[in-house]
Amino acid sequence: GGGRWPDRLTDNQVQAYSSIAALPPSAVRDLLRIPSLSLASIVARVARRRVGRAPAPDAYLLTAAERIHGVLSTHGTPAPIYAFGHTHVARIAPIGANAQYVNCGTWGSWLHAAPDTGTDPDTVGAGGLMTFARIRTGGTGGSADVDIFRWDDEAGAAQRLATAGTACTPFTG
Repeated sequence: GGGRWPDRLTDNQVQAYSSIAALPPSAVRDLLRIPSLSLASIVARVARRRVGRAPAPDAYLLTAAERIHGVLSTHGTPAPIYAFGHTHVARIAPIGANAQYVNCGTWGSWLHAAPDTGTDPDTVGAGGLMTFARIRTGGTGGSADVDIFRWDDEAGAAQRLATAGTACTPFTG
């Protein structure tokens, strides 16, 4: 059949997704209608990066988090934190007044030899290496907070790099 695949889901399938995600069925349908990446958008992003006019490597994920937050807010079910990864960018950024985008960075071993060039005190990740996010819930009212850490092999401990609400700029290794 024709049509976009979210429109082809049966009511039972939407209800199953709704139960798993603890969201209203209408929110599930609206989330499934958010445009996903296309081959054309990926090629355009790579081309912009090659000519030096690319946004931050995780800009598309921040946009996705903003869209998801918009849908969930419309349905009265916003989340305080939207966590992403994959781009090797460790960053915390606000989404509206009451939500945060967090990208946990990378543990990719091929990046571990990159030099530590994170000299700006607001830069997250000191090279963006071995970074991870810690999300803690406060219990009542759905409150949560997030921090980004970097694992320090020499110290054998995690080092806090950023906390939600602090000025952070993305950094890639």
